[in-house]
Order: sequence, then structure tokens, then C-alpha cells
Amino acid sequence: MRFIGSVVLASCVAGALAEGVAIGPARNNTRLYLSVGDKLTITLPTKPAPGYSWRIDALDPKILAPLGKPIFVKGKTTFTYKVVGRGRFVHQVSYRRPKDKIDYANAFSLLVRVVVAESHKVVPVTLTDGGKNISLVYGETLVVRLPAERDSGWTAEIPPILRQLGKSSYDARTGAQTFRFHVALSGSSFLSFYYKRPGATLKTFRVAIFIPRAWSGISPLD
Repeated sequence: MRFIGSVVLASCVAGALAEGVAIGPARNNTRLYLSVGDKLTITLPTKPAPGYSWRIDALDPKILAPLGKPIFVKGKTTFTYKVVGRGRFVHQVSYRRPKDKIDYANAFSLLVRVVVAESHKVVPVTLTDGGKNISLVYGETLVVRLPAERDSGWTAEIPPILRQLGKSSYDARTGAQTFRFHVALSGSSFLSFYYKRPGATLKTFRVAIFIPRAWSGISPLD
């Protein structure tokens, strides 16, 4: 792990890496990195038509195991999977009738890579780290703790290179709001937070995130 500034590393149990990952049509034809134990949900818009539905065209169940059948609710179809093995493959679904040929204009494809995390560490960030540059590697958890009030809090503007782990939490004992993130893609971007109380001036907190390509692309799978 590499870091810039006064960001300190702390130990974290590997079991904390198993998290839910939810994606939609914006991730079509992109690469997604996952860890064994992750839960993946893919939700796609669906316009009901006789005989048509989202159907799986390509899937490796030894890597990505379906958790039940896809569910259709209020114009959306959701596929749910659990990551059960390492490897890489292209997962594809398409909107068609059972005997139709695949129409790639109505398909959703995802390059899935399940790799061993390079680190199982936590990178804590507090208000004093504002404006600093932070370097992360796959497997590290970024934890941001900012002072807040119970009746109002920070709103995060999250770049595509990070994915948030659940909702933020508030601790009344410390008066802090906590956000947790994992690495999603390599690249660089800003992670920004905004805080506004009635009658008060808008507060902004921002850090620059850098995730090197060392683990991406044609990276080893073991």
C-alpha cells in the first residue's frame, strides 16, 4: 500500500471484504472487479412485451452463482449472484424471446474478474486530511469519518473508481458520520463531500484518489 500525506494504515479482517455490489445499465461493456464472497445485483430497465424478457446468454456458474431466478418489479429486472470462485469471463444477458437470436443492441455485457486482493487494510481519513492525495490498491477499504449532527449530515459525490459499502453511519458518542468505500477501477479522481445545515454556510470536504493499474488489465489471478 502506498499513501501520501498523513494517512495512516490500520489492520482489518479479511472477512469484511464480502459486500454487496449493485450495478445498472451504465456499466454495460465495462470491467468489474470482485472478491470471492461478494454479492452482485444487476438491475436493468424492462419494457414488458409478449414473450420477451432478459435472458442469460453467457455465465460461468463456477465463478458467479445465480441466487434464484431474475425478479421483475415495476419495469425493472434484477439478477442476483454470489461470487464463488476466482477467474474471469464475460457475463451477458439480452432482452429477447426464447428462440430469438441475440440482438447485441439489446444486450448487457460485463467483463467479470475475481482476483485476490492485494491488501486487507483500512485507510482512515478525517477532516484534517482534506485536500490531500491518497493512493489505494485493490482490497483496501477507505474509511472517511467527518464531524456531523444527527439531524443533518454529509452527502458524498462518489467517483466511478470507488464503490460505497452500504449507507453511511452516524455515531452519537463521537459525533461523526462514517463512509466506507472499496476500490472499483483504476484511475484518479476526486472524492467530495458536502454538508449543509439550515441557515449555515455550505461546507465542502475533498480528497484526491489515485488507484494504480498494477492490479488491473491482464493481471495475475492468483
